[in-house]
Amino acid sequence: MSWNAITPSELLLYCVKRVEGDLPDGSRSVGTGYICGVEKADGAAIPVLITNKHVVKDVQHLRVFMHTAVATAETVPDGGHTFLESPGLLTPIIMHPDCTVDLCAILLGPMVNLWKQANPGRAVFYKILTENLIMKNNELELLDVAEQVLMVGCPNGIWDEHNGFPLFRRGVTASHPGLNFQGRPEFALDIGVYSGSSGSPVFLIESGLIRTKKGENNFTAGSRFGMLGTLWGGPRINERGELKIEPVPTGAAIAIETGVRMHLGYAIKATETLRLLQVVTERFGRVAGADPIAVETLVPPTPEAIYKATGLMVP
Repeated sequence: MSWNAITPSELLLYCVKRVEGDLPDGSRSVGTGYICGVEKADGAAIPVLITNKHVVKDVQHLRVFMHTAVATAETVPDGGHTFLESPGLLTPIIMHPDCTVDLCAILLGPMVNLWKQANPGRAVFYKILTENLIMKNNELELLDVAEQVLMVGCPNGIWDEHNGFPLFRRGVTASHPGLNFQGRPEFALDIGVYSGSSGSPVFLIESGLIRTKKGENNFTAGSRFGMLGTLWGGPRINERGELKIEPVPTGAAIAIETGVRMHLGYAIKATETLRLLQVVTERFGRVAGADPIAVETLVPPTPEAIYKATGLMVP
């Protein structure tokens, strides 16, 4: 069925996406991503999917879930859904400029265009998380150390497959979101972290009586909404009692995990998403449609990769 999303949290149903990938050993990875937009010189928006680098690492064929629509002037969801698919050889990707930050951006335009060519008269329906809803450092600093948050994604690969929607789970910030946890642009969360949660956006969503200023007991009726960060991993105590900090697993198959997770997650601050979007803007937002531009792809275009994908020999 189609759903008329009205509230900010309902709009996230069409913004946060399930991401699947085929790996070289035949297994499948599952993660989460969210759609942002980069404005072009002509005013149009380039849709980009933000997720973790480790979600798409070694992926040979990528799938991103989408709702469908009839291609009209006012595109609305028609109740259908599909996967945008692209071989890794043809999937443009932009890595975060800091190799220690587990974020990347995937250009969705080529995937959308391929789907439209195969489905004339149809369109895909999604919502974009606009830049003004991504919290900046000065906004993060105004928050309290223990804020109620929502994380949106596909924990253990679980989602509302029938309607095509991610799941919403509640938690609390465990370190101040305005500070760099352990000296990195991250903060800690008191929330369950499971395979498939990688790339899940974390939001401050609150309505009712809102404190007007931190440190004062003055309240007013209102609401707060904004993205705080992106989950990438968390601590785990292994079978030897050692504390390990590692990315959230992405395997789609159910696996027996030795060790104990601590109901803690680590999220990359939203400011790093803004930094990545700035890189995308500089590389793709300011070029004309006919201008050639070099792009990096999920699978590097080596002769072996090209032959595997097309059967053509490249000298």
